[in-house]
Amino acid sequence: MLIRVIASALLCFAFTPAALADYSASRTWFRSLDQDDRLVLQFSLMFTDNYVALADGLFGRRTYEALINFQTRHGLPKDGVLSPSERDTLISEAAALWTLTGFRFVDDAAAGLTLGVPTALLHPAGSTSRGSRWESSNGTVELETVSIPVNETAYTDLYDRLTTEKTTRHVSYSTIKPSFFIVSGMTHGKIFYTRFQRGRFETRGFSLAWTPDVDAVFSPLAIAISNSLSVGGARVTSSSPQETPARPVTSPSITPNAPEPHEGFGSGFFVDENHIVTAGHVVEDCGAIEIVGYGKASLLRTDATNDLAVLESLGRSGTPAKLRRGPVRLGEEIVALGYPLTIAMADTLTVTGGNVNALSGLGGDSRILRISAPIQPGNSGGPLVDRNGNIVGLVTSKLDELRTLEIAGTLPQNVNFALKASLIDNFLASAGIEPEYASGTSEPASIADVAEIAKPFTVQLHCRPE
Repeated sequence: MLIRVIASALLCFAFTPAALADYSASRTWFRSLDQDDRLVLQFSLMFTDNYVALADGLFGRRTYEALINFQTRHGLPKDGVLSPSERDTLISEAAALWTLTGFRFVDDAAAGLTLGVPTALLHPAGSTSRGSRWESSNGTVELETVSIPVNETAYTDLYDRLTTEKTTRHVSYSTIKPSFFIVSGMTHGKIFYTRFQRGRFETRGFSLAWTPDVDAVFSPLAIAISNSLSVGGARVTSSSPQETPARPVTSPSITPNAPEPHEGFGSGFFVDENHIVTAGHVVEDCGAIEIVGYGKASLLRTDATNDLAVLESLGRSGTPAKLRRGPVRLGEEIVALGYPLTIAMADTLTVTGGNVNALSGLGGDSRILRISAPIQPGNSGGPLVDRNGNIVGLVTSKLDELRTLEIAGTLPQNVNFALKASLIDNFLASAGIEPEYASGTSEPASIADVAEIAKPFTVQLHCRPE
């Protein structure tokens, strides 16, 4: 079979004292990886039918169980730590399945979203009044995207409708969050999985239905498609870690990991007087969060797929930034601000200029800007602004120089990445936060003047264990 049935051992894994020791070692190893490597590992585990959870880059019991399950299947020592050769085996298996299924990210203008589609298994079947359809060659598997105006059917009303039991429809799993909901079960003899994201004007999502005889293939694919879903560039994720009950194979669900506290520093910026946006990994597993110079903060919401988080200041208020709604141009001059290398540079704000080198990230990721402005650890979550001081992105990561040297034989020069402002806007909308917007553009200011504009809304964040 293309993908084996999900092992029931994943649902009843027993933690022995030895396993607890392995769990700690596995967690330490996993956290030593950068965010991109963590996501690649989780998605590879998901695609190879080892992991039934969110690809969020966080370590928790489900990630540990998935690593153990992979090692068990391959007769490897079951310690939750993958050697370089074991990682290569996992990623190669996932890449082979990715190629075999023809999994591709498809921009569906009809429904206003992007999602992964197994194009080798499903083929376009035309448009509907609300989106698009794909189906298998024998018609037993159907994938449909849907966009429903909220003035026609409200978000919660749609959830109520889809969770209503009928003679031909049984719901075996459902969950609703402020920004998205999931419903799965059986309908007309087919297994179905539905996921919708809440928007200001529309509720958008997809529904996948398949016959039980191909469940071993499409149950994992439903989870992969759900992880890939992007509405206006903002992929949907859960807002808080929690466990979900064991599920039957016919009812796939996605569960975030359960993180544990750690310590670190990063950057962020005020989007109104009381709320700060930062990169999700900056506040990952924090026991307590401090906005340096402002006081404590509480974590309101995260978007793990897009690596975003919004905080509420519990201390004094700040000066809000202004988001730019217009598109960023290739080659445009930009400025990155943040608090890098905290140990060496303490609380010194760093300002660096550069250009937009590409309008997409690795693999053509349309959510990302590639920038030449130098960044360092601690810059993550900081603002990327135009030469008028308006937000055009959020600094997220840099290309791993040593790994690139190993693969390509050369060191990359200033290859860094930022999340586009449109994703920040969508994320804030899902949290009910209205940022300020730039009214227009003027003559480009000097970097020194831009620094004066951006300094009041740029903050340093301290993630504490407790």
